[in-house]
Amino acid sequence: MGRKRRLEFIEPGESSSHVGSNEVPSNEQAPPADDDRRHSQGSDDETQAPDTQDVPTAGAIIVPKKRGPNRFDDIWNMPPGKKLFLKINKAGQPVGKNAGSFSRWLGTVARKPDMCPINYRSWHKMPLQYKNRCWEAVQARWVIPTNRIPLAEQRKWTLSRIGKLWRSHKSELKKKHCKTNTTKEDLLQLSVSEVDDAQFHGLVEYWFTGDFKDLSRVNKARRRNQTEMHTLGSRSLAQTADSIAEKKGRQLERGEMYELAYSHRDGTAVNATAQANITKMKELMTDGSQLRGNDIEAGILWQPNDAFGQVIGAERGGRVRGLGFGPTPSSNRVRSMDDSTPPPTSTATDQRVMELSAQVEAMKEKYTRYDALEAQVQLMQRMLTRLCPSFPSMSMDGDGDGDGDGDSAVDIHSPSAQRLSSDDML
Repeated sequence: MGRKRRLEFIEPGESSSHVGSNEVPSNEQAPPADDDRRHSQGSDDETQAPDTQDVPTAGAIIVPKKRGPNRFDDIWNMPPGKKLFLKINKAGQPVGKNAGSFSRWLGTVARKPDMCPINYRSWHKMPLQYKNRCWEAVQARWVIPTNRIPLAEQRKWTLSRIGKLWRSHKSELKKKHCKTNTTKEDLLQLSVSEVDDAQFHGLVEYWFTGDFKDLSRVNKARRRNQTEMHTLGSRSLAQTADSIAEKKGRQLERGEMYELAYSHRDGTAVNATAQANITKMKELMTDGSQLRGNDIEAGILWQPNDAFGQVIGAERGGRVRGLGFGPTPSSNRVRSMDDSTPPPTSTATDQRVMELSAQVEAMKEKYTRYDALEAQVQLMQRMLTRLCPSFPSMSMDGDGDGDGDGDSAVDIHSPSAQRLSSDDML
């Protein structure tokens, strides 16, 4: 049965004019497939009158059709010249109507044997020719606004998402086929319909290496420490925050998103740990630490010491929890306050800054006076060297012997010294 999707296309010739914009230029939908046309003309398949050729005979066993993986044929087989517009927020995350289709369509790219073969150990070792093939497929069907993701960074931004989905695809294959008591010989004889046999056998060989077994044990131990599972389903944090922020007219902070992600529809938390965390975050936000921001497209509000950070703990290097895939501390430090409101400061901090600024200015003046004094000292040294060539190391306050008694000091008021000073000045 075909699946209905509301996709927003760009008409032929509009790609270049709208590539830098984040506004949706067209609402035209893709031509419906045959199953979609049948769906739109009537009700669901279960309520339609069956074809006479499909009427089961008496006593026959009816096997219900299982819902298979979504292949996104409507996107793969789009008419030439048409592209889908992908809305991106300021945090560099897909949002809007096409965001879900984009992420799931990338999943079909990651599962294609001719684009993302599974017999490589890591995405970093994937040959460049396959990554180029993935990027060409994205370019042919999607328009990513350059005012959100610069053109030079779009390839890396897209391939990083495909790499994450590719790793998830291999993990799902292991979970499905490599059971506890399954041997390597059993798996090598297995033929999996959704993957290439040669690639699958190469992946199986890696599963039974010592390096992979050690890595698997470590990852399983880390997984057991995860006591909370979110309830958002396939929707990303960015998509959920964007839709709720549009309704509320303001951005959400990480503490609010945590409550949404780890609560059921009836409002109860997924477990006791999540409930305790939600309670603590609410108390902190009620006490005045709640962040404020009206720039909905900026993403989820966060600060290292916000309610979420105080309850869950410090971040690990290079990551920011509670924002979704992509944002990092350096690339996406979302504003903690409204653009019209300056960040909070204290009177003591302002006073200290003013004192330090005054000290810096005073030091600059001293350095300027020191430079002038040094120039005068150098002039006096040249005068003394000309007057007393036999004492090149003579100083104004000591004799040539360096004993400091001052008996051999030169009288700079003598006529010869005055003539030398005048010559030097010229």
